[in-house]
Amino acid sequence: MTTARRVQITCPECGKIMIAEEGRPSLMCDGCRNRIKITPEEFEKLFSEQEAQNLDMRRQSEVEEDKTSDWERNSLLWGYGAILVYLFILFNHSHGFFGRLKLWLGLAYLIGGGIYFWIHQPKDYEKAPRANGTGSPYSKKTALIICFLAGTAGAHYFYVGRRVTGILYAMTGGFLFFGVIKDLYLLFTGKFVDKEGCYLEY
Repeated sequence: MTTARRVQITCPECGKIMIAEEGRPSLMCDGCRNRIKITPEEFEKLFSEQEAQNLDMRRQSEVEEDKTSDWERNSLLWGYGAILVYLFILFNHSHGFFGRLKLWLGLAYLIGGGIYFWIHQPKDYEKAPRANGTGSPYSKKTALIICFLAGTAGAHYFYVGRRVTGILYAMTGGFLFFGVIKDLYLLFTGKFVDKEGCYLEY
């Protein structure tokens, strides 16, 4: 059985939006009780316009999804690189010009990359997590180890999918290490959450 085609129409009297089905010559407005007539030609015109709008919206949504996927992949690669650069800076014992040059290049990579991905993050990519009491697929023990070893690089946030926060940690040294202490406490007490707001339990 074929489903009747439908279009949205606006009442010219009160502005109420209603749904008109194909084949119905008129429609009564629920707001002002005004009867609206719609010819087959007008229906076809409205249907074509709304189909074109829906197609544009689907294409725009696909473009935004592709941008988000590219941003996620590139930011994740940058995050792994940030961890390596941070460890290099931490254990770098080189002195002289080349030692300082490598140090400044590493800092430029951390800060410059962090600012770039922070500015170019997709709109509403990461909302504030809300703990909902359900379990997370991520391991609390793994996150605890990562936070202890590379917390100031935001590695534990990259692990649980909260990449924006991870970028901020990498840029600021884990908010000058105070954020790492807070996260260690949350992990020990079971109150740390992943990108979906789920508690890390095991």
